[in-house]
Amino acid sequence: MSMTFPVQSLQFSSSVTGHRTCFLASAYSDSILLVATQLGTLGTVLQAKSEINMEGEADFSIVVLLGKRDEPLLTLCTRRLAEGVAAAAGNRRALVVGLALKEHSMEAVREVVQQFMAHPVW
Repeated sequence: MSMTFPVQSLQFSSSVTGHRTCFLASAYSDSILLVATQLGTLGTVLQAKSEINMEGEADFSIVVLLGKRDEPLLTLCTRRLAEGVAAAAGNRRALVVGLALKEHSMEAVREVVQQFMAHPVW
């Protein structure tokens, strides 16, 4: 009997702001793990959880689990990823994101989000 690994995962690489970037995306039953690294490490690890507000719309709370707590562009990137995954998949799984980027800029955020949205595992 052949069994497959129950976690759907995808690895790929691309250029982000001119730097080679390795990507990992894994979909677990209760969460999605996304890692983008230019440094070979997990970098700052953030978590996004979906909450329903009083109007019945999804809001996302972003928490830094490990790493740089004073970097708003990493929080923005995680929020954009959470919104994109929720819109594309319609699910409410928690999102865990590891970001290790050489350059923190709006362009880097845009390119990281585009790469993950072009390679969905959810």
